[in-house]
Amino acid sequence: MPIYQNLPIITVQDPKHAKKTARNQLHSGARLLVLGNNVMLYRHLLTLAQAKNHAIYIRDVVNVDKQDDGAAYRLFHSDVLEQMYQNELENNEMQSLFVYLFVLGDLFDSYLNRNIFHKERIIMAMRGYFFLNMWAEYIESANQLYSSIFSISKNFISPQSFKIFTSLAESLILLIISHREFYSLYPLYPWEHGTEAIEHLFGISRQITNDFSFYEFFKIQQRVAYRDKIIRQGIQIQKEKTSASGYIFDFNPNSISNENIDILRIWPDDNAIYDVIKTAYNDAAGFIKALGIKLLIADPHVIDRIYIIKCGATFIYKPCRSCFYIK
Repeated sequence: MPIYQNLPIITVQDPKHAKKTARNQLHSGARLLVLGNNVMLYRHLLTLAQAKNHAIYIRDVVNVDKQDDGAAYRLFHSDVLEQMYQNELENNEMQSLFVYLFVLGDLFDSYLNRNIFHKERIIMAMRGYFFLNMWAEYIESANQLYSSIFSISKNFISPQSFKIFTSLAESLILLIISHREFYSLYPLYPWEHGTEAIEHLFGISRQITNDFSFYEFFKIQQRVAYRDKIIRQGIQIQKEKTSASGYIFDFNPNSISNENIDILRIWPDDNAIYDVIKTAYNDAAGFIKALGIKLLIADPHVIDRIYIIKCGATFIYKPCRSCFYIK
């Protein structure tokens, strides 16, 4: 964790952009995502959208807008998991997709959920961190045995996406530790660590002047402030048709209760963080085994492959090359 002028500097990925990235991985025709006994197919999403009790829409699957915040929100919503659990998991064909949506949805929710303890956030984030690393190691191990069939470039998410998702988990822990050490009296709002406020500013500016120079942008800021105030007061204004798609400003007008603020000021110590990381590892290993991937390490509680560098507050997962049994 870099320290500048006795204060921490932490880079954080935008969780809502990451959620859209995770959705877009399922729409890529350049990859066949293989996860244990199943693959994740575009057909699965179409089946979910066409079902009678659908939680996602046809427009979320056909001719998609890759920057549609609403579509990403719907895909990783618990209603989709409920639909899959009730109707689509009988033949286990969507089992891998179910786990993908649950684990990554929890990773994003570790930032966006406003009502949970920071220890729970760490479990949710690190479960995704370990799961992604185990999945990558599984594909690499399969590639060593069947190089003509498996490859990390064709059967796994893109390297850029992998970096975004894993860095989200790392950054969350760094945020919690830095607040504990430097700002312990102030609550940590992880959902505020993103680019949404900047996008909102430019979005309103474009509603006033579609194409503006820096000087014009400077001139219209008072009008932008007025329009922002109107939105925050819940007053409905006429929108153009294009505003129904793409970026959505998710403003929550409700104040956070004093009880929740107190929860967001509770800081786990290093031992507590270590314990919940072990819990997250065991959760991820359980999902991996449920998908038909056999961990060769018999005891999932062995934690010697997790290195915690407390002085730098950096958490690094280093799987061994022979961690998985490939059928």
